[in-house]
Amino acid sequence: MTGRFVTPGPGQRRSPNTVAWPMSLTEPRIIVLVDGMTAFRSAYEMSGRVRWLDLFTSLAADGRAVGLHFVISVDQRAGMPNALASAVQSRMVLRMAHIEDYGFLGVAGNVLSMASPPGRGLLNGAEVQCAVLGGTCEVMAQSRAVNTFGEAMRAGPSIIHGGMSEAPPIRSLTDHVLMNDLPAEVDGRPVLGVSSTSLSALPFDPRGSFVVTGPSGSGRSTSLASLARSLHRWNSAMVLYLVTPRRSSELAVLPDWTEVAAGTDDIVVFVTRLQGELHEGAHHGPMAVVVERMDDLAGTVAESPLSGLVKACLDDDRFVVAEGEATFFSSSFGLPGLLKTSRSGLALQPDGVEGQTVFRSSFPAFNQAGQPEGRGFLVQRGRPEMLQVALPS
Repeated sequence: MTGRFVTPGPGQRRSPNTVAWPMSLTEPRIIVLVDGMTAFRSAYEMSGRVRWLDLFTSLAADGRAVGLHFVISVDQRAGMPNALASAVQSRMVLRMAHIEDYGFLGVAGNVLSMASPPGRGLLNGAEVQCAVLGGTCEVMAQSRAVNTFGEAMRAGPSIIHGGMSEAPPIRSLTDHVLMNDLPAEVDGRPVLGVSSTSLSALPFDPRGSFVVTGPSGSGRSTSLASLARSLHRWNSAMVLYLVTPRRSSELAVLPDWTEVAAGTDDIVVFVTRLQGELHEGAHHGPMAVVVERMDDLAGTVAESPLSGLVKACLDDDRFVVAEGEATFFSSSFGLPGLLKTSRSGLALQPDGVEGQTVFRSSFPAFNQAGQPEGRGFLVQRGRPEMLQVALPS
């Protein structure tokens, strides 16, 4: 942020419009514009997101000393939280809908009326008229004027340097992430996708049980493929097994599997053999067992031997991934209860009940409408974090 210094000459008086900066010209300034605090508050004033509103309030209260300033618009007199309102140093009141609103905001109620033009307001006891960039109320003309002003600011000349630097864009979680665009590991752990908090690669711990659930079309099968690709990128020596009741499973053709058991008969033979190998200590390296459509195997001849394999894997600190409907994992007994012991997994497009029934955890508010495939929560030891699962290719 820059200003223009006007130094009065001998015998001259300083103009009241002279800009006098109470700061060093080299001190960077960040100005954050928030349009619509009422909607912002309603979106974040809830148990799962309230920490962001608290952080925003802290920044508004303490940021001024380090060059961080906020300009906030509110369309209701009580639309701003009390903690945030107490941190505001200056307030401009525009024309209000009711005369009582002026007294609530601490300004005179006999200055503005419904006949006052747009932009007329009260600031520090004075009646002011907001200027319009471009001198017109036409939206397109204002847009052109704003673009011209921005180009002039970037080009300079400036009292600090040749021109103002471009403000960094405000990033958000993308709908599509490719696994090859992410690092193979973070902090020594494989990566599954991008975190909504840090907008960086989000790792997971490949040990114990890991449940993948979500409604139809949420990306469960693709997430299993991403898990397999992530584990193989992290450690090419890892042995990966796929267990699926579908003989024509699309996952079976992936190159990352060491062995695939498709259909209940093949599953019984495979599971029995692998469980025996684990008891004999035949597997010394890293290993993971991925089970597709676990709920379809319930009540079949494969359920009992599969339960024995899962227990053997968990006892040996192996990684077991089980995918299926949330209703199957809601039980705390038998195979579902065994698979939920780690309280870890992937909840894609949750409807609000999976947090408690599957992971014994509370999820932040999540709107399923319009969410892309692969959007959900990575839960690790009961702690959820929203992410976008990376596509395997």
